[in-house]
Amino acid sequence: MPFSGKVPDELGQLLEHLYHDMPNLSTLVLSRNLINGSIPESMCHFTSLQILDLHKNRLSGTIPHCLGESSELEFVHLAFNNLSGDIPCFRLTHVENEWSSSYLSFVSLNDNMLSGQIPSCLANLSTLEVLDVGENKLSGEIPMFITGLNLPVLRILRLRNNKLEGSIPEQLCSLSNLQILDLGLNYLGGTIPSCLANMTAMNSFVDYDSIFYADMNQVNEVIKGIERAYTTTLKYMVNVDLSCNNLIGSIPEGITNLTYLRNLNLSYNHLSGQIPMSIGCLKSLESLDLSRNKLQGTIPISMGAIFSLESLDLSYNNLSGQIPTGNQLQTLNDPLSYAGNPYLCGDPLAKKCKSDNDSPNGSSGDQNNEDEVSEDKHETMWFYLVVMSGFATGFWCVVGTLFLKKSWRHAFFRRVEFVQDWLYVAVVVRVPKLMRRFI
Repeated sequence: MPFSGKVPDELGQLLEHLYHDMPNLSTLVLSRNLINGSIPESMCHFTSLQILDLHKNRLSGTIPHCLGESSELEFVHLAFNNLSGDIPCFRLTHVENEWSSSYLSFVSLNDNMLSGQIPSCLANLSTLEVLDVGENKLSGEIPMFITGLNLPVLRILRLRNNKLEGSIPEQLCSLSNLQILDLGLNYLGGTIPSCLANMTAMNSFVDYDSIFYADMNQVNEVIKGIERAYTTTLKYMVNVDLSCNNLIGSIPEGITNLTYLRNLNLSYNHLSGQIPMSIGCLKSLESLDLSRNKLQGTIPISMGAIFSLESLDLSYNNLSGQIPTGNQLQTLNDPLSYAGNPYLCGDPLAKKCKSDNDSPNGSSGDQNNEDEVSEDKHETMWFYLVVMSGFATGFWCVVGTLFLKKSWRHAFFRRVEFVQDWLYVAVVVRVPKLMRRFI
């Protein structure tokens, strides 16, 4: 039975009306309204409720824990509210001395003010496909229970913009169906697990018979620097975002095996080493952001083979050599993509490489510079040797002759004395005349 008329401001008032008219309500969608107040305990009276969508309202307070005990719930969307407190313990329900299985597949609690740690009881949700608790105030470490064994069909794990710390657990690599891993904007440290290459859903396309509700499910992802909402196209999105953390070490070579990856963002970390030479294997990549790290070496030529690449940012690293040309890279001609790498040269930068024959890693150019400097030094040295030898030869030709030939020596000194006398007489005669002229 559809609900009509004006939606009450308080959710509690609304639930009273609904429960009176529809006690067996299975779908409640009140998203994108101005409903305020808290979610009352009376919500748990709807024991047949399967779909609960209250996102983009003004709800506050905590999420009733009894809501997590409903075994019928399949879809919970409470994002974009002002909810606080901890995440309820969605778990198996004890009914008539038996444990009832949960069918929960979609949990979106992002953009609230939830705090505390991610509860371990979520490990019981074997049917969970989406867990989005990003943009909250969650703390602690990424729990070890998030594995392929406990959450075998998990496709989207979004923990973005919280206060999570510790390292990225290798247990995440067992999530073979994962297609979106977003851990950006946290305080994670350590290295990037090399086992990420084991996420098979990122290196082969799987057309799921999704139990998603195409008109309601929504996951927000930051792609190419812009936050976008993905709904019906969500199943085609393959994304790894580890940006804005404290990650160290090198970029694992195995990450280039994720051939269906569309977005890779590792920016604003402390990653070092080189960009993997096989980066060109990411044939489906549309956006690559490795900016604000400590990467060095050359830009791999294979990057030009990524024909789908539309956004590239390698700025503020320690990259060097010539920027590869040809193929898709020539269309990405924004010099800001390479800013902050003083040893890079070539288009689209204003700094040009010395010659077209220079190797991309700049080693040939460095060798040529060393040869030119060495050649200049040799020429300067020979110049001074010639000048000095000429001066010495001329000096000793004159002085040696005067020293050895007595008659020439006498003639030379007589000439010197004559010049001295002439100068003396000239000064004595001319100075008085000049003085009388000015008096």
